Amino acid sequence: MNAIQKALSDLRYRIPQQILELAFSEGYYNYRSNNVSLDEKIRNSVVRPRVLQDCNLVGGILMDIDLNKCKLIDNDTYTYVYYVPKKLTEGKSIISALDIVTNIPPGQGGSTMSQAQRVYDSYATPGYMGGGRLELIAENTVLIRRALPVGMVFLKVRVGNDENLTNIDPRSYPTFSELTTYAVESYIYNKLRVNLDITNIMAGYEASKIMDIVESYADSEEQYMLTLREKWSKVAFCNDTESHARFIKYQINPAL
Repeated sequence: MNAIQKALSDLRYRIPQQILELAFSEGYYNYRSNNVSLDEKIRNSVVRPRVLQDCNLVGGILMDIDLNKCKLIDNDTYTYVYYVPKKLTEGKSIISALDIVTNIPPGQGGSTMSQAQRVYDSYATPGYMGGGRLELIAENTVLIRRALPVGMVFLKVRVGNDENLTNIDPRSYPTFSELTTYAVESYIYNKLRVNLDITNIMAGYEASKIMDIVESYADSEEQYMLTLREKWSKVAFCNDTESHARFIKYQINPAL
């Protein structure tokens, strides 16, 4: 079970099934005739377009990419456009291009290394060139405005999490479940508080109870943003082994 599956499972204990069906069916009557599962509807409506994107923006994974292994698409005086193959980013998309780095120690700069190797390698200090302008102009395509030296040059980037969050430690699942629950509650509140029509409620549902539950989600959007900033940002940092290891290194010896 990955983080998303755990979050979808936890929803059943936090939000009544009837409320989920009302919010995520195209029409209140046709839910059971639709071949798309309720879980998949929640993934498509909330988890993928919102929660995963926000998790990537707040967190993501730090990587050093060897520019010599990338495709140079175009260059002019002090201007370069590189395409970074996804085999170098473990199949992930680059969220942001951060800096140009030199002198990466042996073992770094590759996409397939063990967590232990990442931590070990992070204790060596790379050379940050700085002073340049980097822009992400298309998927995994980076524009660099600065002179590049000859030799070993690396692009420091942040990539998104795996689409199923398989890179997240299981101890982080409860926080992701909490974040997903608030996101789903916010979606339900915004969709049903105005559009809920008593005449369209399926037989056996009590409108007053449904409205009471929906109204109880009024502050879910605020709780979602709070959890994203204060909890998930810390979880994401701890799951990024390279950033975490560099932080520990700095705590041990700030001069490194």
